[in-house]
Amino acid sequence: TAACGTAEAKCEVSVGAAGYKVGDLYDVNGVKGVVFEVESDGVHGKIVSLDESGAVLWAASGYGSYNTGAKSETDGKANTDKLVEIGVEHFPAAEWCVNHGEGWYMPAINEGQAWLAIRDELNPTITANGGTAITDYYWSSTEGEEDSTQAIYFYVSSFSDSGVSSYGDWKDYPEGDTYVRAIYAF
Repeated sequence: TAACGTAEAKCEVSVGAAGYKVGDLYDVNGVKGVVFEVESDGVHGKIVSLDESGAVLWAASGYGSYNTGAKSETDGKANTDKLVEIGVEHFPAAEWCVNHGEGWYMPAINEGQAWLAIRDELNPTITANGGTAITDYYWSSTEGEEDSTQAIYFYVSSFSDSGVSSYGDWKDYPEGDTYVRAIYAF
C-alpha cells in the first residue's frame, strides 16, 4: 500500500516458491552437482557430485584398523573433518571428495542413502550434464560402530522396502568394488 495525501494505491504481489527442487542442476560459483535434498525455502539443501571415483579404498594400507572416530550416521562433514585432521591422504575415498574443493565432503551413511534411494530422479540431470550415472555400491564416511576395521557402505537392494541397504566392509581390503561420490551443502 502506498499513500500520498488522500491518494492511496494497493498492489498485491504473490511470490511463488523460488529456488531449487530435487533433481535440479546446481551450478553456482564453480560448484556443480544435482540437488538431492532441499529445505522448504528452496534456497538451502545438498547436492551430489556429477562424477564418482571407482573402486577406491576407504583407508590406505596401515590405516585399515585405525579408529578415526568418524561415527556419525547423519553428518558426513563432521566425519570428513576428522579424517582431514588425521591426514586425509590416508583415506583415499574422503581425499577424493575433499579434492573437489572447499565445502565438498564424503557423505555419512544416511546422507548417501538419501541420494541413492532417488537415483532414478537424479540420473537424468547427471548424465545430461556430462556426469556418470549413479549405480550400486558406495562408501559412506561412517566408520563401523563396533569394529573400527570396517566402514559402512550403502547399496541398491531389492530386499528392502526403500531399495537401499547398508553393510560394513574392510576399510583397506573391501570384498568388491565400492565407489564414492562427494556431496556439498548449499
